[in-house]
Amino acid sequence: MSDEKRREDQDGEILRWILGVNIRAHKRKQQLEKRLLEIKAEENMPIGGQGYDPLPRGSSTGPGAAGIIFKLDEIEERILKQKASIQRAILQVMDILEYLPEDSAERNICELRYIDRMPMEEVAEEVGLSRAGAYKVHDNGIIILLQQQRVRKIIDDYRLEYLDYSIGKQLARAKKDTSGRTFQDG
Repeated sequence: MSDEKRREDQDGEILRWILGVNIRAHKRKQQLEKRLLEIKAEENMPIGGQGYDPLPRGSSTGPGAAGIIFKLDEIEERILKQKASIQRAILQVMDILEYLPEDSAERNICELRYIDRMPMEEVAEEVGLSRAGAYKVHDNGIIILLQQQRVRKIIDDYRLEYLDYSIGKQLARAKKDTSGRTFQDG
């Protein structure tokens, strides 16, 4: 594979990653909201509820109610920051997708995927295509976007951040793969 082809493939990966920022931001917000609900449920647990032990277990003092309130406040603050991240992400995705023709199938599919966060199976159903057909139109949209000078500038601006992300994922995957081995496995 030529260096030019490798660079084009990487640029396509980076663009998909940039466009997916809204999806990732929403997932992070959902994680934070779930964590907040769990802490609130723990806070509201009645005496004698699950996990309650009425016997004192030493003289150390734990975080108590103030600690729980602090956790709640911190998580709520993070959720607010994540909401702001989502707004920025949506604007960035919309700015990039502006380079696709307004009434094109490519733009429609990319908007459904990256703004509305629909899985490709649902996107395909929504537009009346097979899953493979929806991917083909999506990939054609990516090709059109990669031909835009401004989009290429955005890709270059995010290249290092993407490489950090990609290397982190590879390291995590390698760690996961090796953690299942025993000493005898090598």
